[in-house]
Parts: sequence; C-alpha cells; structure tokens
Amino acid sequence: MLKIHNLEVCYDKHITVQNVNLSVQAGEIVGIVGESGSGKSTLVRSVVDILPKGGCVTNGCIHFCGKELTTLKDKQMNAVRGKDIAMIFQHPQLTMEPLMTIDQAFYECIHVHRKCERREAREIGKSLMTDLGLEKPDRILNSYPFELSGGMAQRVAVALALVNGPKLVLADEPTSALDVTVQRKMIDLLLRVRDKTGCALLLVSHNFGVIAKMADRVGVMYRGKLVEWGLKEEVLYRPQHGYTDRLIRAIPKIQW
Repeated sequence: MLKIHNLEVCYDKHITVQNVNLSVQAGEIVGIVGESGSGKSTLVRSVVDILPKGGCVTNGCIHFCGKELTTLKDKQMNAVRGKDIAMIFQHPQLTMEPLMTIDQAFYECIHVHRKCERREAREIGKSLMTDLGLEKPDRILNSYPFELSGGMAQRVAVALALVNGPKLVLADEPTSALDVTVQRKMIDLLLRVRDKTGCALLLVSHNFGVIAKMADRVGVMYRGKLVEWGLKEEVLYRPQHGYTDRLIRAIPKIQW
C-alpha cells in the first residue's frame, strides 16, 4: 500500500531525514520509535506533504496505491489527504479550528471530498462517535474543541480521521498526551478500528509499550535515519543495533 524509498527531507537545506526505506501493507500496523528529534514526525508528515515551513522532500519516492505522492500537484494531493490517507495528530485540540463546532468539522471533512448535506454529515459523525464509545454524541457535536477533555478530543480526532474511510491512517504520538488509563482505551480503540475497517496504520510513538501492543513491524529512527527495521518480535526482543538496545534498556523498571 505504501512504499517509501530513499526518502530525504530537509529544513532550510539542513537534512533532517535521510535515506529512509520502509513499507506498509494493507491492514498492517507499522510502528516508528525513537527519541524526540529523531525525525519520526517529519517522516509521517512528509507522506501527506504537511511539513512545517521550510521543510520539503529533496530526494526519494513515496508510492501509495500506485501513485507517486512527491510528484502530485496541490489539487491532486488535496484529493488524497483526508480521503485515502488520514492523520491523527498528537494534540487534536490544537489542530481543530477553535471557532468551529465538531458538527461543522465533520461537515467540512466530508464536503471537501464529496457532496454532502449538513444533516447527513451530522448523522455520519454521530454514528462514528457511538462506534468509538463516546457517550452523548449530540452534545459533543454541538461542542467546540476547547470544551472537550483530552481523551474525548483524541477520540473525536480518530472519528474525523475515519469519516471518509481512509486506506491508511498516520498516527503521530496519538497517546502521549493522555493518562495511562485513557492510553489503554485509545490503543484498544485503534486496534478495533483496524480490525473493523481493514485500514493500515503508520504509528509514531516514543512509547515501547504502545508499539509492543499494537505494531506488526517496527522501525527505529536515530538522527534522521532508520537504523533498524523488522518484525516486532525481532526488533524489540532481539535488537541488532546498539541504539535500539540502549532505547529498550532505558525504559524504567518498577521495583517493589
């Protein structure tokens, strides 16, 4: 479904991601781990061309379902974003329009890709949120982002990402802003979404527990390079790269 080959990303001529090669199969969950600043978020953002100011893909290919994404014009890329490829951000309340209700956000997400009445968009949003375990969906739909709790906003972000039935979901640290209890619910939610819809996930996290629970294959980023790549059991339990081994050893162990 997704194949990244020799990807290089620069910010103002400074190389941030270099020679990255990975693939994501249909229905698969691929985890990307590494310390802050290792290039994880830059990698996933480059897939849908939403890099911050000054960032751009300077080399390599990003193939998605037969399309070369790096050669698409803005209008063509807009047709892919949100429809075939969706993204869940680390802080959803900061990425939602603060003056737009959740109801309006659902309408905009759907209407940009196909004709849709507001009433239809509301019913779709209501159904998705109910499926995701959110109580009182009508109240949530009438709310603004700042009126939602962190866990609630994150689940709304998942619903917004799924509203057009994407084939691939990019999840950038979707659990890091949540407490442990809500993190577990979010993990279970994303797994149910994958099982129900068959979509693939490219999951960025610095939390090895999340990756161990969810991922099929794992890539380890270090200084902008993918230094280790393989099945979850191989990478997490038989690491071949010294950096991966040090990352795993750095996980605190509770002693009673």
